[in-house]
Amino acid sequence: MKEITGHPSILNIITEILLNITNDYIPNSAEWRIVDNKFMEKAISYYLQARKRLNDVPTLFIVCNESVQNSVLKKLRKCDDLPCYQAISDFWAEKCYIMDNNCMQGCISEYTELDPFAAFGLFTTNQTTPIDIVPINTYLTIQMLDISYIT
Repeated sequence: MKEITGHPSILNIITEILLNITNDYIPNSAEWRIVDNKFMEKAISYYLQARKRLNDVPTLFIVCNESVQNSVLKKLRKCDDLPCYQAISDFWAEKCYIMDNNCMQGCISEYTELDPFAAFGLFTTNQTTPIDIVPINTYLTIQMLDISYIT
């Protein structure tokens, strides 16, 4: 998954939706399968260091490919306009988004095209090839992710 999330085209999909920018980011990835209190403490620590190092307030985007524990989930709110949750990030980050499989429910429709951000979310949170999720020939982003996943 690091290869996919580190690809410039995929990073631009994410940053365009979350930050309204492209080609201006410093990705940092870590492999944690479960978002729990310990993970969130570590994420806050890393982002406080990034804030000091970059002299800027970063935005954190977490893709959880297993589960968000209830102790964390009850402190999140569902975003109205994005298929993810948002955590309170006052004083340490501009925003903190968390995406998991539960957020992606309702994104698949046989009648509408997935937006690239939702396609990315379906692919990464389901940990499966995109062709298993939706018909590959109908979604350009799914095609791009599938090629990245296979190669």
